[in-house]
Amino acid sequence: MRLALAPVAAAGVAIARPVYHRSMDGQTWAAWVQATGSILAVVAAFVVSYLLHRSSLKVLKTQRRDARIGKLQVLFALAEQARMLIEKANAGIQGDFPTYHEREFDSSDLRGLHEAFAAVTLPDLPTGNAVFAILRLKEVTRQMPTLVQRAVDEFGEQGEVSAVTCSDSEDLRQTTNWAFFKLREECAAAEQSL
Repeated sequence: MRLALAPVAAAGVAIARPVYHRSMDGQTWAAWVQATGSILAVVAAFVVSYLLHRSSLKVLKTQRRDARIGKLQVLFALAEQARMLIEKANAGIQGDFPTYHEREFDSSDLRGLHEAFAAVTLPDLPTGNAVFAILRLKEVTRQMPTLVQRAVDEFGEQGEVSAVTCSDSEDLRQTTNWAFFKLREECAAAEQSL
């Protein structure tokens, strides 16, 4: 702030110097001092206002960045949970389905994650990759419980899970992994911007 006032003070001295060499009575001198002081006060008010505004913008920018990083970290944690559940469901469909399904998988967990991903406000996300990853996770967590139910039905009717269901399950697993890694990249990039 001192540096900002230095040019103003120099201008005041430059103006006052020629005026001072003229012969002035006390009243004229007082008017000049008052005018110069008023001008300096107005300039100082603008400088202080500008500095406060700039400071508040910096604080707001930091708060927004911190909120964005926090949101990405929460979404990444949800993606990690979804990835684990999709891996379990896929392993069950691909492998020993009847005992695995009853022991390891609860589709209500995926439905809860689907609701969480559906509740995300997409325009608030920082990049297109984050938006696309959340949309993919929302879709995968919606489809996998249906796919598991289809596998249960197929196993009950045919004694095995069809190749198409296995393929669909693997596709959902790969999509989940893609979204997981994209969100991990977004979190790392946001944290590096600190």
